[in-house]
Amino acid sequence: MRDFFEPKTIPNSMTFRRFIFCFLSVLLVAGCTDTGSSTEPSTPKDVAPPKPVAELAAELRKQDEELSRLRGELIGVWRTEFSTFIKTQGRFQRPLTQLYEKIGYRPFFALDETLDEKSFLALTTFLQGIGEHGIDPESYTLETLETLAKGYREVSAELNDTTETLDQRSQADPTEGQLVQLLREGLPEQLEEALQNRKLSDDQLGSVSAIVDIETQRIQAERDRRGQLARLDALMLRNTMQVLLDFRLVKRAHPFQSLEHLNRAPDYYADKLVRMMFPSELPTVADAEDSSGADATGTPEKKEKAKPLPPLPHLSRDLDPQADLAGFLAAQEPHIPLYGAMKKALIDYRVLAERAKEDPPPKLPSRRSSLKVGSRGPLVKKLKKRLLFEGYYNPTEKEWKKTVCSDDDDACEETRTLALHDRYDAILEHAVREYQTTHQLDGDGKLTIGTISSLNRSFAHRVKQLELGLLRYRESQINEDRPDVYLRVNIPEFRVALWADKSMVRSHSVVVGNNKLVTNVRKKVVGYLNRTTMFKAAVQSVVVNPYWRVPSRIKKTELDLELIDTPDFYERNRYEIRSSASGAESVRQMPGDDNALGRVKINFPNPYAIYMHDTPSKGTFKKTIRAQSHGCMRLKDPLDLAQFLLSRDESISEARFQTILEEKKEKTLSLKTPIPIYVEYNVTSVDEAGRPMFLSDIYRYDQGYFRGELPVVEKFQLAPYKQGKKIPFEEIVQVRPP
Repeated sequence: MRDFFEPKTIPNSMTFRRFIFCFLSVLLVAGCTDTGSSTEPSTPKDVAPPKPVAELAAELRKQDEELSRLRGELIGVWRTEFSTFIKTQGRFQRPLTQLYEKIGYRPFFALDETLDEKSFLALTTFLQGIGEHGIDPESYTLETLETLAKGYREVSAELNDTTETLDQRSQADPTEGQLVQLLREGLPEQLEEALQNRKLSDDQLGSVSAIVDIETQRIQAERDRRGQLARLDALMLRNTMQVLLDFRLVKRAHPFQSLEHLNRAPDYYADKLVRMMFPSELPTVADAEDSSGADATGTPEKKEKAKPLPPLPHLSRDLDPQADLAGFLAAQEPHIPLYGAMKKALIDYRVLAERAKEDPPPKLPSRRSSLKVGSRGPLVKKLKKRLLFEGYYNPTEKEWKKTVCSDDDDACEETRTLALHDRYDAILEHAVREYQTTHQLDGDGKLTIGTISSLNRSFAHRVKQLELGLLRYRESQINEDRPDVYLRVNIPEFRVALWADKSMVRSHSVVVGNNKLVTNVRKKVVGYLNRTTMFKAAVQSVVVNPYWRVPSRIKKTELDLELIDTPDFYERNRYEIRSSASGAESVRQMPGDDNALGRVKINFPNPYAIYMHDTPSKGTFKKTIRAQSHGCMRLKDPLDLAQFLLSRDESISEARFQTILEEKKEKTLSLKTPIPIYVEYNVTSVDEAGRPMFLSDIYRYDQGYFRGELPVVEKFQLAPYKQGKKIPFEEIVQVRPP
């Protein structure tokens, strides 16, 4: 069998050689011919091999590692800078730490981690006027704020400059621009290949060094900027918190509730301060109901009830200090209309006090004067000058002398010179009356000892009084509650006023508790037991034709003594004796015009059994100083106020009220909507004409403040007191039912 690859015939050798020659010739011609369609790659002789990038890549990796480390440190700058600075802020350390922990140690007053210039301007503007409130500017750090803000702006400008320098280099040299991009965006894993693709090489080593130097400066500038902003932001917060302390939280002048260690106030009120900086998170009535321990179906849950949140000053949930710091700060000022007028008075009297240093007004002799209309003498001139200094006396036209210039005297200027005459006329008498009216003196127009004493008071003292008055308004419970409608009793003013929507609707004179030192043998206490207490409550009802249920202390110390000289005293004055089931004896006076409570009583339940009422002793209201009761408040024109409250509340018609009154039977009429009432103590006020009023410090609470003797002690243990020892008497006050 033949082999598979064996040929069938073998060709002639010459013929085969000719075939091979022709075939090779064809191939040679074909290979040398350019057909124009060849796809074979070719390597030009002028293309240089790639430049080395190893050194550049190594340097970039080294510098990138260092820059990454520096950038990584920026992340912790906020916490480090905040924590370090907060430690320098004394008692504010606790509230500041709590707040920054709450927001993750980021700036509070910042937009995209840059200073909110609007907030900074709002705060510094507010602090520039802080002295107008009678507040010591030393409690604030306005100068330091401005210094820090200046430093922040300088560092920010430096940061912008370095960033701009890099951008300019990138635009001027695209090669450097690629290096900047690599160092900013991060190096790829195949760095060498990326460098070759970007046509970068070891020739750019010098550029890397320059770029890294600038980027390092930029990172350091950013670090400095964050540190400066952290300090500025924390100090802005500290000052904002100080505003909240001064305007809403701390009591410095309250006779009984003043904070003993004022320097500890930021620490003491830390929780409230933090919560007040986030008004949107303040609890609402709904929140309180939700925390009552019931689920959505009303079924009580087994879990422990949520603890009630402590009370907070009234703040609008729409006021966000981060969004509108100017509005937030303005909202802290008392909404009491008298506050603005008092601020203006303080400014005016500070001017007078400064003038008095350079040109003191005349002092009047401290003795009784017989001056009256028609009197003449040098004392009259002194009195006029003194009243003129404070703006109470306006000189007559005759008391001004004019210089007359001749027509040919061009250098002459007409002037007016004051030449007060020495006659006590009706104009001067009117000025004296006006002064007496605003200084709680008998307005008889006579130069009494009391009037002279008041006129000789220094204007520096008047400034202190006005500053204290503004402080008392800020500490007022009204400032905390901010009701739309309320009654306010100012004890030293002997007046109650009804306010609605920041306008005074009506006011009435009142008689308040006397300032006598009295003894209660049963309780073994001695003190100023009849002083009208400061408190807040709510008017809930009006009692028409009330009985007067005589307190046991008054029965023993007053009424029973009348029985010694007048055995039928009870019968004459329509008192009846009643005995309880336990045998305890009580006395009450029957309704009527001669009843000690008169025809009407206005009830506002409180722990002190104090209320307002009518009185048969109408003459008391003619007196200027009306501290004569046992603690309750006697009211002038009480029927008018009672009817007004009831009709305003739509509880009862005026006709029905008159019918009940004529029946002379005790009847309680409840208000549908109770009205808040605040019993306060402020020796300064403003009259309807906007003039400041300086009142009598009847309970000496202002004196206690100026002497640093707060809180005031009004009651003492009887036995030690008799031995000359003043040991405070403490009693537990319980709320009595209405």
